Amino acid sequence: MNRRILAIEFLFLVLWSSGFIGAKYVLPYVGTFTLLFFRYLILSVVLFAWLAARGQFRFGGIAQIRQSAVMGLLAHCICLVAVLEAINLGAGHCCFGRRFAADGHRGCRRPAPQ
Repeated sequence: MNRRILAIEFLFLVLWSSGFIGAKYVLPYVGTFTLLFFRYLILSVVLFAWLAARGQFRFGGIAQIRQSAVMGLLAHCICLVAVLEAINLGAGHCCFGRRFAADGHRGCRRPAPQ
């Protein structure tokens, strides 16, 4: 496999995974939609600047915009909002371990606020 492609895949993996880790620490302070809005705003500005600097920014037409909008709605709006809301509600707190709550029930329970 080409080393450049392998490096790009590794970079994508690190950036994608770090988004969920960062969300765990940011979501107690901002809402899910606010986090996703700023995440994609920053990404859009960086991507537009990079494509414009390379001379590769092209308008693909209404059909391409429609297809991208549907994919964005399904992949990012529905899937990521659901995952980030689950993280916000504490689903990532203990789901991968087999810990029991104080009352003997198994599963994830968000710690009580102090």
